Amino acid sequence: MADAGGNIVDLVTHVVGSDDAPVYTMTVRATLPPAAAAGGAAQVRAAAQRLGVHCTIHRDDADLL
Repeated sequence: MADAGGNIVDLVTHVVGSDDAPVYTMTVRATLPPAAAAGGAAQVRAAAQRLGVHCTIHRDDADLL
């Protein structure tokens, strides 16, 4: 994230599934400069692949007050 000019603004973890087959989830909210969004997403996907974890990335159109 930092290499792409991003900033993690929220991070939440959960354990779902059964006691004998837990699934660990993490939700990360981050900001990226518009010009870096595609490259930042590619870097996160590459890191997830190296770690052998599943990663899904969604654009968050947050409401600005």
